[in-house]
Amino acid sequence: MTPVRTFPAERLELLRAAEALCNGWESVDRFWSAVVAWCDESGVELESSESLRVVEHPGLRSIMWPSCRSLADGRRVGLSNVVLYEKAVGVAMAGFGHHPTA
Repeated sequence: MTPVRTFPAERLELLRAAEALCNGWESVDRFWSAVVAWCDESGVELESSESLRVVEHPGLRSIMWPSCRSLADGRRVGLSNVVLYEKAVGVAMAGFGHHPTA
């Protein structure tokens, strides 16, 4: 009979954290893809990603780059597109979406 191998509690916690991180990134990727698909279907024109690449100031770059996603076709989708998508479809990015206040 083969002995059952167990992991120490610390390793199990690390594995769970890694799994949660991977699931989180997959969820974010699916959300951005849905925003792009909605923009294409709705006729919302996406800007060129070229304007992101030419930003040289590190401070400005650190603000702009995380707020946009460059696409393989040379376009970019940004937070303004996300807000339009969320308002039209009613689906927000978990933890980061537009949440109206009362």
